[in-house]
Amino acid sequence: MKQCIKTNGVLFFFCLISLIITAQEQSVQSNIKCLNYPSSFELLLRHFKGKIVYIDVMASWCKPCLAELKEYEKTDDFFKKNDIVRLFISIDEPKDWNACLKRLDERLLNGYFVTYHRPENSVENNKFSVEVEKLFVTYDEKGNFAGLSVPQFIIVNREGTIVEYKAQRPSNPEELKNQLKQYLE
Repeated sequence: MKQCIKTNGVLFFFCLISLIITAQEQSVQSNIKCLNYPSSFELLLRHFKGKIVYIDVMASWCKPCLAELKEYEKTDDFFKKNDIVRLFISIDEPKDWNACLKRLDERLLNGYFVTYHRPENSVENNKFSVEVEKLFVTYDEKGNFAGLSVPQFIIVNREGTIVEYKAQRPSNPEELKNQLKQYLE
């Protein structure tokens, strides 16, 4: 009987410690800053003038996108040390924007977030969605819509010019770091 009480007490202690650790981990929040919907891609990039920007075009329903989110921690120190900006552009429908942000929060990621879809109250002649479409929409040889291609990773240099349309993925951390080093100088 004493052995059973002792075993249950030890088990209770470890469960309590586990709950405390889990609660502490959940209290840490990601550092994703939501940006206002821009009128153009150029205007969006002006936020980051003088910095290298690593763009992740993604969606909360895309399994390869979610798999890549898990890999970002391998490059965190490199991004921080070199002041490289992460910009997540979601192609989620407006009803799923919160789901996308939740996915980013779950991974405790740092960076910026903007959606590809124009909010209902934005100006009709907005160029941003048309410009961003070129990054992830594919067309066949006749120019007909062929599908969506996400995730897509893009590198923008300090001058605000796209220099890599098919950048390395976070799951290839060493190749990605080497690719980014080209633009640090």
